[in-house]
Amino acid sequence: LLLVPSLYEPCGLTQMIALTYGVLPIVRRTGGLADSVVDIDENPQKGYGLVFDRFESRELLWTIDRGLVLYSQRRRWLNVVKRGMQQDFSWTHSAGLYQDLYHTALSMKRSEKHPGENG
Repeated sequence: LLLVPSLYEPCGLTQMIALTYGVLPIVRRTGGLADSVVDIDENPQKGYGLVFDRFESRELLWTIDRGLVLYSQRRRWLNVVKRGMQQDFSWTHSAGLYQDLYHTALSMKRSEKHPGENG
């Protein structure tokens, strides 16, 4: 487990690097950490980390406890670690997502009716 209890985090690569090596991140939901870590309890089928909201020691400790419970469930732990290691944070993947978004927006724009059009 890797602790990243940041008050704010504009980007964050630490959690992405950790996942590559099979280390599950514990992060506070902020900035790039919120964008790049999916909580295992919020999304059991896709989650690969542990996320907490408030910048409070009690919430951090509770989240660490969740991580330790997960670690004690060996089969589930290994499945989550494997899922984390399969995450693709590459620019190739991100560029593909941006390209899809662009094509969707372009399609929506083309389907809009302009003032003065018939139909």
